[in-house]
Parts: sequence; structure tokens; C-alpha cells
Amino acid sequence: SSSLASFDMPPFRVPDSPTASPMDVDQIPQFSPWYTHAMPWADWGDWDHMRRLVRANDHEGATHKLAIYSLRRREGVPVPMTSSVELLSDLNMGGEECVRRHALAMSITRFVNAMTNTVNVQKRLEPSVVDRAMVIGLPVILVELRHDASHKVLPYLNSLVAAARLSLDWIDKNYWEPQHAAIESKLGQRFGEIRPIFSTDTKERPPPSLKAIQATIDAID
Repeated sequence: SSSLASFDMPPFRVPDSPTASPMDVDQIPQFSPWYTHAMPWADWGDWDHMRRLVRANDHEGATHKLAIYSLRRREGVPVPMTSSVELLSDLNMGGEECVRRHALAMSITRFVNAMTNTVNVQKRLEPSVVDRAMVIGLPVILVELRHDASHKVLPYLNSLVAAARLSLDWIDKNYWEPQHAAIESKLGQRFGEIRPIFSTDTKERPPPSLKAIQATIDAID
């Protein structure tokens, strides 16, 4: 079992208001040995490996790892993670320009649709995709390009490449960076809880708390 499963965070959550950040450290569940989530990655180190693959533009490695995650638990893979890998793969695709244009247009369209479909907007009329995008700070230019690709003329390749890179930049700032910061913070808290157990100074060693004991058990598991 995963040694970090006891404080595993749920997948990326789209905020309900413009002031809410996509991932807030305060949203991480408090420590509880009975609070777990079945995640597709083995532990947070495995998740961080995927983050580093994406940042290194290693589309082959990221695609392979995403395939493993999808086999383990397809519904547990966050949309930003899937979109990151798809966009990277399409940006590095060779072949005819027409094929590349269609591939990038489809990836950008799926990304915009997936991110905006889960946003709640309080309006009397059905909110538009632009309304939903504004709630999470998604660049409107991506929505416009998605509209052109779906209902008008397929955009030029240079426009699609620029949009794909903009999408990856948005994902990095709104998913990878805040999620990584939250993980680092929680790991630091966990280390602080179990460190007294292994202290060599028996005089200053406090009695271990239930949390620290459970954390040690989980780490050894």
C-alpha cells in the first residue's frame, strides 16, 4: 500500500468562484489514518515523477506513465494531467501539417471542454463557455480557438501551437505548481510528526502521539 495514502488529495477541483484557487492547501483533508483515496499513482513521489516528465517535455515517458495510470484507475486521473500529456504528445508530433492541426485542435478542444464543464456559474440563463472559463481564469483566447476549431475553420498550425503552449503554461500554474507546493507542505508536516520517534536524545524525546505512530506504521507498510 502507499505510504502516503492517509493524506492523499482528491484530483484537481475546479473552484466555484473567481476568488478560489484551483488547489488550496487548506482544502487538503486533515490527517486521519482512515481517510484514504484510491489514486492511480503509487505515491506522491510517483506523481512528482510525472510532473517532472511533463516539465522536461518528455512526451514519451509521460505517455507511458499516463497509460499505466489509466489502467489502474482511469476515472482517477485528473483532467490537467491527461491534458498535459496529450498536448505534449501533439506538440511533438511529426507528419503532415493537416494531421498535426487536427490533433492539436482536438486536444485543445477536449481540454477547454473538460475544464469548463465542471464549473458552476450562477446565472439566470445557461452560462456560456466563456463565462465558465472566466471563473477559473482560463484564457479566453483558448475558448475562441476551440469555437473556431469546432464550428468554423480549422486554425493555422502556428496558432494551434501557441494555444497548446499557453494551455500547458496555464496547467502548470494552476495544477502542477500549487499541487506540488501542497504536497511538499504536507510531507513536511508528516516528517515533523514522526521525527521525535527516531530522536537519539531520549531525555528530550516526547512520547509519540497516535498520529506519529500511525504515520510510522503507514510508512513501513
